[in-house]
Amino acid sequence: MADALDNPYLASALASARLHSARIRRLASHDPNRLREAAAEHLLVVDAILARDAQLAAHATHVHLHRSLNSALARSTDRKDTSA
Repeated sequence: MADALDNPYLASALASARLHSARIRRLASHDPNRLREAAAEHLLVVDAILARDAQLAAHATHVHLHRSLNSALARSTDRKDTSA
């Protein structure tokens, strides 16, 4: 996909986003409850797209990213507390 962009800046930004996403997924993999929640959030996004409801898809994506970020930050804080 990055090759299709033909834009080095966007390709670099996409590579960086992929790297950070992989780190977040690795953190989340240790929390089965968060994995279930994320799956339900993904399903809501897919359902909104299939229903051609762009507003709902955008909102569901926003909620998912917000919850994922909060979960990752909480896990990161927990890891720092235990390593101190």
